[in-house]
Amino acid sequence: MKKLSLEKERHRLINSFDKSTDILVAWDEKQTEQQGKIIESFLQYLISAGKQVQCAVYHHTRKKELIKAFPKDGRMHLSKFDFNTFGLPKNPTLKQLLNKRFDYFINLNIEGRLHLNSIAGLTNATCRIGYPVEQSIPYYDVLIGNPNGGMLESYIEDLKHYLQKIG
Repeated sequence: MKKLSLEKERHRLINSFDKSTDILVAWDEKQTEQQGKIIESFLQYLISAGKQVQCAVYHHTRKKELIKAFPKDGRMHLSKFDFNTFGLPKNPTLKQLLNKRFDYFINLNIEGRLHLNSIAGLTNATCRIGYPVEQSIPYYDVLIGNPNGGMLESYIEDLKHYLQKIG
């Protein structure tokens, strides 16, 4: 996985946050249950800044019918079924999403899930932003947050602050 991530050729000229338009945001379904309001407020922040936001939510099930999500909520719902044993995508819709050009990829998961790191490593985003968990270092261009005090609220506040600094 790390080797494929490093071999993937990407356009590395990072747009400022003010000029960026397309952003891919990913998180874990368990975060939706526990911290859904925080995630939704961050998504609203991005939308109010004039960004086109696409979302990918990872579910811990192998069966699509067990995903507790409204099917037309505009988000891509992924499960273990969409990835092979090595964490590489096997779903054609997911592969299409990874080939689409994004200005930023933002992973809101602070636990370092393999499948979300796989998306980060293989996405065609100019700048990949994640939380500094040791096993996720090779997949991201920018790591933001305090790994010793892992709270989503402080991570999102740091994201907002540093995204404005990029712009």
